[in-house]
Amino acid sequence: MSGGSLVRAGLIVSVVTLLGRVSGLVREMALARSMGAGEEADVAVLLLALPDLLTQVLAAGAIVAVLLPVYQAAGVASPESAALFRRFTAWALGLGLCLGAGVWAGTSLVLLVLAPGFSEWQQGQAAAGLAVVAWTLPIAIASAVTAAWLQAQSRFVIVTAGTLLFNGAVIAALLLAPGSFTALGAGLVAAVSVRWTSQVIALGRVAWQKGPIALVSLPDGLWRRYAEATGAAAVVFAAPLVARALASLASDGTVAVLHYATRVLEVPMGLAIGVVPVVLFPKLSAAFSANNQPRFHTLLSDGWIGMVALSVPVAGTLLVFGDVAARAVFALSGFEETAVSAIGQSIALGAVGLPALGAAFLYQSALNARLDTRGPLIASAVYLGLLVVSGRPAVAAGGGAGLVLALSACQWALAGVLAWRLWRVHDLPPVSGAMVAPAAWVAVGTVTVVTVAGWLVRGASVWPRLIAAAGAGAAALALSIGVLNRAGLPLPWKGGARAL
Repeated sequence: MSGGSLVRAGLIVSVVTLLGRVSGLVREMALARSMGAGEEADVAVLLLALPDLLTQVLAAGAIVAVLLPVYQAAGVASPESAALFRRFTAWALGLGLCLGAGVWAGTSLVLLVLAPGFSEWQQGQAAAGLAVVAWTLPIAIASAVTAAWLQAQSRFVIVTAGTLLFNGAVIAALLLAPGSFTALGAGLVAAVSVRWTSQVIALGRVAWQKGPIALVSLPDGLWRRYAEATGAAAVVFAAPLVARALASLASDGTVAVLHYATRVLEVPMGLAIGVVPVVLFPKLSAAFSANNQPRFHTLLSDGWIGMVALSVPVAGTLLVFGDVAARAVFALSGFEETAVSAIGQSIALGAVGLPALGAAFLYQSALNARLDTRGPLIASAVYLGLLVVSGRPAVAAGGGAGLVLALSACQWALAGVLAWRLWRVHDLPPVSGAMVAPAAWVAVGTVTVVTVAGWLVRGASVWPRLIAAAGAGAAALALSIGVLNRAGLPLPWKGGARAL
């Protein structure tokens, strides 16, 4: 894949991701219309969250990280790869059926853990819904297997569009049978079925090629790597729960402030910064499978240039204009001014960690491509441990703002541990010496541009500050690209970057 192809793929993924996030907002509106904001809504949120949590931890990230390199090694369009795909799909369906049966049989235990404060009526309604939702698990896990094969072929659009299709089916269920938890559960089953069906159709006849499955041996350590990748995903998903628990130690409303600020910060992560590792992962895996170290170095360098060019301007803009982002997003929420200000402050402090998260995702993709799932597991454990240790003193010293700042610091530690693993275990420098000075100039230039823009519109109303924020962000992005180009670092869309 050429540099231009990487950029085009990234833009397409960003657009489809944006549509998926918009459909998510529409889904929340449909949920509010169907279930309101009381006891019924609490049950509906639980039904929507449980399958997503289990599949994200057990399937989505872990399966893609482990199986994509296996598909690459077998040849993504070969009969052997197709045979492996069918074998993995059968295993995924079996695992999902076991998990689904466990949730179905143990709904009371699930509710005791996740919703101990539910009323008797809520317990009954949730149990009925979970009895249906449990059967989303085999389909969702099988869908992760299919997604891994599609990503191995660099077919990102249909995978990313799965969120849009999923939300569409859930919206239909909410609008067609408002207030019915059984219908919502059936809608979730339909949603995962539609997503998986679209992926299987996209594969075409290549998925059913006859391959010598008896001769296709699985790589050593496959199940160990899956367990490690699952553990890393579980730790990452536990971090927000720990952060919310720590936030509850602060004043009332801190949990909500953290939640809303995180939702805003997820937008640039999903639409821009997080796209780079997603697009590069299949190519990094292919380079490692072919034992092509120069190509691996070049792709990693491409990723670093893209990360710096995107993450630093976004982070700098939100650091100065976090209050503008909060007011723009929550203008119609009816929040009090103090709440909006607190959200804006949390957005600004959380932006400090965005470049670290971008680097961490890039390094994790590189490690997974090299069949190293232990590194991300170790780094995730360090990340969570630091958050647990530093979170309580941070809350005591600075409340919600102190917690967000501690969270950003832990994200930099996460990136640091992954970089150390890449260097010490795989003899790959996490960044070239040629990148250090340009990256520093990008950071200085970005802070200067956005700070001046913020000073010029100080005291202005929301709209002038919003326009200034957009202009400053665009100017910082242009400056970033100009600095990197002038430093002699070939940008991805102008050809391959130099090797690290």
